[in-house]
Amino acid sequence: MPPPETVLQGRFTIEKLIGTGGFGNVYIGRDTVTGEPVAIKCEHGTSRSWLYHEAKIMQQIGPNHQHDVLGVPTLKYFGPIGDYRVLVMTMLGPSLEDLHESLGRFTLKTTLMLVDQMILRLQYMHEQGFVHRDLKPDNFLMGTSRRSHILYIIDFGLSSKYRHTEGQHREMSTGRSFIGTTRYASLNTHLGRSQSRRDDMEQLAYIAIYMLRGKLPWSGLRLQDRDEKERVIGQMKNEMSIQQICSKCPRAFETFLTYTRCMKFEEDPQYNMCQMLFRSVLEESKLLYDYQFDWVVKKPQENLDDSQSCSGSSAKGIGMTSGMLSDGDVASLKGEDPQPANTAPVPSNQVAPPAAKPSPAEQKNPPTA
Repeated sequence: MPPPETVLQGRFTIEKLIGTGGFGNVYIGRDTVTGEPVAIKCEHGTSRSWLYHEAKIMQQIGPNHQHDVLGVPTLKYFGPIGDYRVLVMTMLGPSLEDLHESLGRFTLKTTLMLVDQMILRLQYMHEQGFVHRDLKPDNFLMGTSRRSHILYIIDFGLSSKYRHTEGQHREMSTGRSFIGTTRYASLNTHLGRSQSRRDDMEQLAYIAIYMLRGKLPWSGLRLQDRDEKERVIGQMKNEMSIQQICSKCPRAFETFLTYTRCMKFEEDPQYNMCQMLFRSVLEESKLLYDYQFDWVVKKPQENLDDSQSCSGSSAKGIGMTSGMLSDGDVASLKGEDPQPANTAPVPSNQVAPPAAKPSPAEQKNPPTA
């Protein structure tokens, strides 16, 4: 059965299939009232709804008509339509993976500015009680128009709460199935330990190295068997020294990875300390925090054909979860679908201002995104 042509009594129309993910299809759509493009995910009805899980989290942590949230997309609608479950969300710009592929690697300046925003996104998500568990460049997207300098975190299909309803931190468990993306997963994930905030932070360390170096020491392994790949990469992460993993990166990268590896399971990350660590590299290198990213200067679109343009229209740019869950991780997702969520647009007076040349004071103390 084909997916619906319209959503919410014609409010949103589906225009074009742009990708297929692990749990459904991704489409470009349009809001017929505002004329704005939207991203639409469609999941065919099953007993386990990953889209329902993602929608629940977006409702809890995302923007709504009462308050804006920088760096988290707006959930515009979620609900069942025929045999499908449909999620409508903000249409964003290109993913960091798209941009990275077009440029080969990022400069130190762009890497540091992005890591600064990534830390803020993780801090916000953790403060809402969730760990992401599948961080990778595909799951960080740039905004569009007046928010083109803002980094967004997406794809919450594998995210989970790290505290019980009473507020206590969940206990660490062992013997867990692998969850996430092998390239960026934490060492403890490879060892079968349940994830907490420390694992998100370690994933961020690998992303930072990848963005700057263009690869990780375990990139490019020709292993077809998934389990074997997980085992080999996990062994490399365990046996290589921090210095080897962070080779040709500033010392701050080693310090950050060492810090994340030494964190206790229930430990609160020191977000401000991590930000200052990377911002100190900007200052020492005499680089400005001015949002002039590599793709703004180099215009990567000139190096891409039409099918790979940085328009945010790729499946990676929308965020279809491709990680893995064990049966135990989906137990809480069973049950009835929630009532459709229809979040009003963010008022125009809450839209972030466009990137502008920073003042001398901002150059010394860059604004938080």
